[in-house]
Amino acid sequence: MDEYLASWNEELAQDARRNHEEPDVMDSAELIEIIHRNHFAGSVWLTGELALHWP
Repeated sequence: MDEYLASWNEELAQDARRNHEEPDVMDSAELIEIIHRNHFAGSVWLTGELALHWP
């Protein structure tokens, strides 16, 4: 989970730098909510190695 959170926050920071904005930092609860919503919609799932798969 820490790897996904770090990766997600890095992407948010890069977007903020491109747009000359302050970076928005996501916490674990927010990331879990996004994963849950996307899993419910069928757009994210766990692989056999228990890694998240985002198409």
